Amino acid sequence: MNKLRWAMDGGFWDVDVSTPMTLNGIARPVPGDPLPLGLSRGVRLSRPKQIDFFQRFMTMPFVPCFNQRHGTSLQRVFSFPFGQRWFLTLLEAAWPGLFIDQHGTYCDVPFTTTIDLASVSADAGASYHVCVNHNGGSPKQFECQPTGSVAATLLPGLCAKGALSLKKNIDIWKSEAQKLKMVQPYDLFLSNPHISASGILGAVITASLGENSIRAPPENGSEWFKGFGLHYRGANSAILADVFASVSLSAQHGNFQRMFLDLTRFYGRLDFPSGSNFVSGATCLASNFYNSQAPSLDAVQAICPSATLSLQQQIAGPFSFRVDSGVSLDLKNRECHVNVRDPVYAIEYALQVLGSAKAVAWYSPKQREFMIELRFFER
Repeated sequence: MNKLRWAMDGGFWDVDVSTPMTLNGIARPVPGDPLPLGLSRGVRLSRPKQIDFFQRFMTMPFVPCFNQRHGTSLQRVFSFPFGQRWFLTLLEAAWPGLFIDQHGTYCDVPFTTTIDLASVSADAGASYHVCVNHNGGSPKQFECQPTGSVAATLLPGLCAKGALSLKKNIDIWKSEAQKLKMVQPYDLFLSNPHISASGILGAVITASLGENSIRAPPENGSEWFKGFGLHYRGANSAILADVFASVSLSAQHGNFQRMFLDLTRFYGRLDFPSGSNFVSGATCLASNFYNSQAPSLDAVQAICPSATLSLQQQIAGPFSFRVDSGVSLDLKNRECHVNVRDPVYAIEYALQVLGSAKAVAWYSPKQREFMIELRFFER
C-alpha cells in the first residue's frame, strides 16, 4: 500500500495509503512524532474514476478487492455525465475515512480538518511542507482490529507542522546504448537503464495544542535519549523539532521494449527519521567504548536506520512482477534480529498506449488485503 506501499512513495513525505478498507480506496498515515508528517494527499486518480476506467476501457464489469472486514467484494460504478466538467458517481455503500499507523492498525477519527501546503515535487533542490490539522472527538481503533492504544497524534487538539529539506541526486551511470527503433517502450518512464543515488537532509518542527500534545517518555527512561532536538512541553501544549536524513540507490537494466526480461529494477533506501536520537545513540556508544563498557542495545538500535527495498522484474510483454518490503533491525529479539516489515507482492500491466500508465494487482500478506488499482506517471 503506502500509495501501493511502494518504496519511492513512502518515507518522510508520507502519502495516502491505498487500501480496500475504505470506500474511496485510501487511508491517511498517522502523523509521527515529529515524523512522518502524515496527511499528505498523493496525486492520484480517484477510486470511482479508476473503477469507471476499468469498466469502459478494460472490459471489467466488476473490480474485485479483498480485506479482512468485508471479505471479497466486487465494485462497480454507475456514472452519469453532466456536461464536460461535471461527474456524478453513485456507489452502493459508504465507509468512514480511516488513519493507518506503521503497524498496519486502522483508526477512526470522528472529525478532522486539514490544511496542507507543499512545494511542487522536484528531482533535486529545496522543498517544503506545511500542514495544520485539527482533530475532534475520541478516536478509536476500527472494527476487526486488535485492541490497543491509539496514537497520541490522533487525540483531540490542534497541530501545526513544517518541514524543509534539501535533495541531491547523483547519476553514477547512464546507458548510452540506442533503443530499438520504431518500438515504443511499454512505459516511457521505465525505458532508461541507469544507476543513480540520492540524499535528503531536512528539519521539521511540530507545535501542538490540546490532548494530542501528550507524548509518552522514551522507553526505559534512557538518559542518552536527550539529544540536541528541541523539546518543549507545557501543561497542554508541546513544541518538538528535529532533523532527518535519507539516502537511496536506484538501478535499472533494460529498456522495457522487448517481449521478455527487458526490465530489471532495484531500489533501496535508508531512513534516519531522528537526528537527535542518532547523535545521542552515537554519543552513548562512544562513551561505552571509551569506558570499556558493553554497548547499550538501545543506543545501537537508535543509530540503525530503517531500510526499504523494492525489486521489479519483467515477466513477458507488459507484465512485470514487483515486491516491496521494509527491513529493520530488532536487537532485542533474540530469535531473529532482522525484521521484515509489511511485504507487498504485485503484478503490473503496463498500458502502453497511454505512455506511462499501468494496472496493478497487489496483495499484502500482513494486512491480508488485495486490490486492483490504476496508476499514472510513476517512476
